Amino acid sequence: MASLLPASIPHPPRFSLFEQDDPAWISRFVGFVLDTIEEQVGFVKFQSAYFEACGIAGLTALSLGMKRAKAAGIGVILDAKRGDIGATAAAYARAYLTAVALTVDVARAVPSDRWMPFLGR
Repeated sequence: MASLLPASIPHPPRFSLFEQDDPAWISRFVGFVLDTIEEQVGFVKFQSAYFEACGIAGLTALSLGMKRAKAAGIGVILDAKRGDIGATAAAYARAYLTAVALTVDVARAVPSDRWMPFLGR
């Protein structure tokens, strides 16, 4: 049985990786990390900003990585702090929480209409 300890998909060691001509590098990076931690941890945290910075390739890697982790029985935590207006926050909550993320980090220091959608309220 896997540990209840979490792991985090780290940001790449060098930001120059974001400027590679091969956009598939991020999928390989996520695959490597998941291969390494599978059956070792109970949760994995994905840092959304680094995936978003890689455009469509990053978002694809994020989606596939979260789905793979969930299928492997690893709880998925998405660090996608959002502090947008209520309607946009509700869209973020729907996009991420109805997909595969178990939880989403949100900034509590903003007005409640910006984080309440993540509580389903």
